[in-house]
Amino acid sequence: MRWSTRAAACVELALLMVAGGCGGGDGDSERVNSARYHYSIALDPAMTQPVPATETWDGRSELSHGELFVDEYDLDNGDFFFVVGAPVDGTVREFANDAHRQAVQLHGCDPSPKITDTQLDGAEALQYDMLCEGNHIQRVYAVKDGRGLIAALGADAARREENRSTFDRLVSTVQWK
Repeated sequence: MRWSTRAAACVELALLMVAGGCGGGDGDSERVNSARYHYSIALDPAMTQPVPATETWDGRSELSHGELFVDEYDLDNGDFFFVVGAPVDGTVREFANDAHRQAVQLHGCDPSPKITDTQLDGAEALQYDMLCEGNHIQRVYAVKDGRGLIAALGADAARREENRSTFDRLVSTVQWK
């Protein structure tokens, strides 16, 4: 059952934290190392209980929050934030375009989002800002050493400026490992 798998993942996360998988580094924030993907993230006070992925994403399967292959860090206001990774053979632009084509088909996302060149912990990245099924979605796609990461925030479209600030704050704590 999905719930029991997620509950087991929460226990795994708790054990990881006790065993030293989390630690300081961003002031008083604790860091969580993903058990499946090559990154760590500082836990934000707005995050509810993190739920680690119990499966590894293949880079092609339907991508959405709540899937067994995403590390989920939902926020206390009901917004969702997740991070997922996959091996990447091409450029960050190819990785982002492939994932965005899927988002357009599966979630009704804007086919022409606002795209901004950026960096994720020193790696080349692209940030997409768009509406998907009435939600304000922001995703950052990054590639480093043949590994890709996607971090995504889904939030109320009425709070676009607040959402951008929240997304920037959360993504700024993601570090490659």
